[in-house]
Amino acid sequence: MIYGPNTCCFLPNDLNILFKKETKETDLPIGVFFIKRGKEKPYGASISINNKTKTIGVFSTSTPEEAFYAYKEAKEDYIKEIANHYMYEKGGQYIPQYRDVVYPALLNYKIEIDD
Repeated sequence: MIYGPNTCCFLPNDLNILFKKETKETDLPIGVFFIKRGKEKPYGASISINNKTKTIGVFSTSTPEEAFYAYKEAKEDYIKEIANHYMYEKGGQYIPQYRDVVYPALLNYKIEIDD
């Protein structure tokens, strides 16, 4: 890939950090953490919003997938919320502040379990 004005654009930090790969200390899916309570082994899901961790929920299932899908939904919704924050009104229409490819990419971004 060649970097230049036709292939790159500067974005504010809150858009850039949406896609920062989190360091995983376990083999759990992204956004999932393990909680040990006695004999129960529930999984939790959390998301980082404005550099603060927000717990989405605790899921007492035997697999972490339920927690991951809660994380996935919350993260994809948050990405869309941030994308829509950078819209401006012009002539009764809302227009993305950033290049035409950035806004649709944000709206269509999908979190995968192996991220």
